[in-house]
Amino acid sequence: MRYGRNATCYQILNPGFSYWFSADGDAVVGFVPAGGYYVAAGEPVAPAEARTRAAAEFAADSRQRGFGVLYVCAEPPFLEQLRATNLPTAAVTIGAQPVWRPRQWAQMAAGNASLRSQIRRPARKGLIIESVDSGAAQRDPRLRRLLRQWLDRRHMPALHFLTEPQMLRGLVADRLVWVGSINGHPLAYLVASPVKLKNGYLIEQIVRSPRAPNGAAEALVNAAMREIACRGCDFVSLGLVALSRQAAGMADNPPWVRALFTWARAHGQRFYRFAGLENFRLKMLPDHWEPLYLISQEKTFGLPALLAMAGAFSRRPLWQMGAAAGLVAVRQEVKNAGHWLRR
Repeated sequence: MRYGRNATCYQILNPGFSYWFSADGDAVVGFVPAGGYYVAAGEPVAPAEARTRAAAEFAADSRQRGFGVLYVCAEPPFLEQLRATNLPTAAVTIGAQPVWRPRQWAQMAAGNASLRSQIRRPARKGLIIESVDSGAAQRDPRLRRLLRQWLDRRHMPALHFLTEPQMLRGLVADRLVWVGSINGHPLAYLVASPVKLKNGYLIEQIVRSPRAPNGAAEALVNAAMREIACRGCDFVSLGLVALSRQAAGMADNPPWVRALFTWARAHGQRFYRFAGLENFRLKMLPDHWEPLYLISQEKTFGLPALLAMAGAFSRRPLWQMGAAAGLVAVRQEVKNAGHWLRR
């Protein structure tokens, strides 16, 4: 809460992270081991003047244990700091995060007829959105059931690391939670986590039941934006949109990375909704987009770094993840063939 500047800073308190602390006790890195690397969330949480020193110390400690270092969702200032040192630094742009100025939200939303309609639609179906105590949300079995329903609708196993679905099992003291209900039955909820040095919040999770009315997610974001604005905040992000077309710097990636990302965006839709996530955020009219990086503390960027990042999110051997993805693809093709035969 004192040094958190990166949008991911509070996410290291989610279940599943390991922690490295600097010798002086003024820096912490939240990481998971994967593919021969310590894969860190964001960047070291430390005073601005100590971040590169912490990065150097973390890299040295990791090498002694036989691990390299990766930073996922690092922001431009940290990359610039590393490049100004003699530390090995190789980086690729992996996407972008949309950013809003919450105190401008109400006027902006009121002036856009399409967004205004989406926000109002669920209220006509009886959806009531309320801010609830984060501790009460953590204990509420109805929200746990709602999360299970939401995860069961997904074809692939749940991802973790910076997309941890069980965040309400972690530390919630500083988080904000909004719940959308009809007749007292929760149908959707939103969790926002603090980014103290940016005087704002990361909207970390939006969960909705298949029975939630259209526009429930937009209405939750609207409620969160308005209350965050009333708190005098200056920053809201919805987090990483992987392979976003809004990301400045994607064209500067090495050619083999550009080719791989282009293929993934074109053929990975059945596994990860690249376009859907981006379109939802574009619909919410962000003020701007900030590029996010995968930084490897090596002289050159290689495929093992990308595989390690994937392993951090999957928490399982990549062959298992590939087998699950292949099974999803086969099922989808069989379903498509059935539709074609019926026609």
